[in-house]
Amino acid sequence: MSTKAFLTVLLLLPSVAMAQGVPADADAIKLFMFYHKNYIQNMGSMQQLDIFRDGPVLQGFIQLSGIGTTTATTPAKVMAAAQGVADDVRERFAIPADYRWVVEEGGLRNRKPIEMTASDRRSVAFMLMIDKVPVKRALIEVTFDMEGRTRIITISVPPLRPEIVAAVRGRSITPDQARAAIQADADTMPPVNDMMIAPKKPVKLVDLKKVAIPKPPYIVYETYLEAAHYTVDATTGKVMDRMSLQTP
Repeated sequence: MSTKAFLTVLLLLPSVAMAQGVPADADAIKLFMFYHKNYIQNMGSMQQLDIFRDGPVLQGFIQLSGIGTTTATTPAKVMAAAQGVADDVRERFAIPADYRWVVEEGGLRNRKPIEMTASDRRSVAFMLMIDKVPVKRALIEVTFDMEGRTRIITISVPPLRPEIVAAVRGRSITPDQARAAIQADADTMPPVNDMMIAPKKPVKLVDLKKVAIPKPPYIVYETYLEAAHYTVDATTGKVMDRMSLQTP
């Protein structure tokens, strides 16, 4: 698809997430032109840009694919190229200084800084952090082919309100208190349930972590218990959600 044809389609498409902010089609076009010029010069036929503005800060989702004309020939150059994308996102989305992009590694999947994908490509992913707390649904992932050419850029930036930073840096319950809240909730479960939770037994939580979210209460604990995903309000200790991971 030519650049002119793509921009025409972009302007005609309806916005799909009006509730996130004010639709910013002009900003979407500027972002597309920037990434087209600097990262993926030969764009594919399917691209997605849903961009919204909240004051000076942009938010939304971008996924661009194609083939870049420059190559990152070593792991250090791959990492530097991906970091360049992250630096540009900070500048072009006007992300406040309280946030920083951090290379994702470790975790449940034991992700490597440069991860090999099933399609024989290499990807570098970034999490958006406030101090040491990740912001949910904030992501940058840059995918390279084995020749080191940029092939896919994915950017997700949720609403970044001052209330989020204040909640992260404010008072919150401890991990042990979150665990106790989940234990109390688990003890109310019937002996047979679709989440495989055994009531009245010590809970064995997996990946208990504090996470920032773009809506009240802005800071929560999330974890897995057997076949359930728990969300606990980190300001009050109340269990907000218990979701079964079992397929119906």
